Amino acid sequence: MEIFEQKLIAKGGTADIYDLGNGTIFKCFHDDKNDYCIESEIQCTSSKVAIALGAPQILERVNDERGRGFIMENIRGQTMLEKMFVQGADFDIKENAQIMAQLQYKISKFDGKEFPSGHDVMKERILQSSFLDDAEKNYVLKILDSLPQGTSVCHSDLHPANIIITESGEYRVIDWCDTMCDSPLLDVARTLLIYKSVAPMPGTNLEDLNKSRVAWYYFYKSAWENLAGTSEDELNKWLAVLAAVKLAESDSADHQWMKELMKN
Repeated sequence: MEIFEQKLIAKGGTADIYDLGNGTIFKCFHDDKNDYCIESEIQCTSSKVAIALGAPQILERVNDERGRGFIMENIRGQTMLEKMFVQGADFDIKENAQIMAQLQYKISKFDGKEFPSGHDVMKERILQSSFLDDAEKNYVLKILDSLPQGTSVCHSDLHPANIIITESGEYRVIDWCDTMCDSPLLDVARTLLIYKSVAPMPGTNLEDLNKSRVAWYYFYKSAWENLAGTSEDELNKWLAVLAAVKLAESDSADHQWMKELMKN
């Protein structure tokens, strides 16, 4: 990986991103991620819905001395999250939360049958979780079984860091690696969980961050309800399921409220 050491621009839980300097970036997956994970992301990012929402173009699959992953278009612009930090008090959370809800609503209108079933994925992750005992797993699985299975596309990780605002003002949705097929409320619940977090973020004031999270939660949820309506009972059940699944991926500061949400 020496060839890319000076061009590292982002580090993630599954892969690192390298700027190749020619309008492209290399997403290099970590050694613990198998080829299926890479191929799945390529397929999701190249899908009809991802292209319609502005996903970056995949240009080349890489599996050589450079690493394992793919080269893709480098979208020039700022994420919503970056823009919020840059603009500070001038950033309009309400307007951007409404835009995000509109993007999510657009995603939900695509047929998702080409993607894995959200119910099946959630069940597998619950059963494999080391953060839940058998009684908790059975409890959450009963909630999951009670939920109707939809056929909409679910991005499964839509939040301000995964929406890029380009230099021309276009909104482009990135990071389609966990796309599923199910009820749109699975997607909504996943986004709301992010805003419920109390975990710190490097370089930010925790009190200000939590205030902005509360605002994002309220304005986003209100915007979604205005667009699509919401069954509160169904949404709360999806929140319980997603809280159980996301325990393994979350900061320890979030574990207590996630456990409580899971059992409500």
